[in-house]
Amino acid sequence: MAESSEKESFEKIFKILSEHDEHFNVIEKRLDNIVKLMDFYTPIIKQVSSTIKDTKIELHDVPKNILIVDDDPNVVKTLKMVLEGTGYTVDSAPNAMEALRKAKRLHFDLVIIDMNLPDTLGDELAQRLYEMNEKIRIIMITGYSNYVDKLEKNLEIIDVLTKPINPEALIGVINGIFQKK
Repeated sequence: MAESSEKESFEKIFKILSEHDEHFNVIEKRLDNIVKLMDFYTPIIKQVSSTIKDTKIELHDVPKNILIVDDDPNVVKTLKMVLEGTGYTVDSAPNAMEALRKAKRLHFDLVIIDMNLPDTLGDELAQRLYEMNEKIRIIMITGYSNYVDKLEKNLEIIDVLTKPINPEALIGVINGIFQKK
């Protein structure tokens, strides 16, 4: 009797696992993608980190807090990994409203803003952030080269980078911004 109950329990467990097999496959694929991303970006992060450590920058010149505003989670993850790997504290917001909420509550030395956000254009968000804090530094990122000229004419926008963003170029721009400070 106990053997029959044990067999029924195993059958129930097997049935549940079989019903969720597709979900497990999706999770497995996502984990594989994460591993691939980590394998791809880890050497880059290590190289950038060692380059940054070799660069002599005074501690008070290094921004501590960076906000990334982009609705693309892959861009956010990549930038966050690169920036945290070089010693920055990084937060993110998927849209302008969330970015403004965070900027009201927290101090950010630098904000990296995507030009096309779901609720506004990045340059409009940049203007609102400047109205809140004139000392804030901003880097605009865009996948559209036709925005670059327009953004570079705006004196308040410190720098413009086009996607895909080269991690070493990003760190170089950030270092340049804060060495001017």
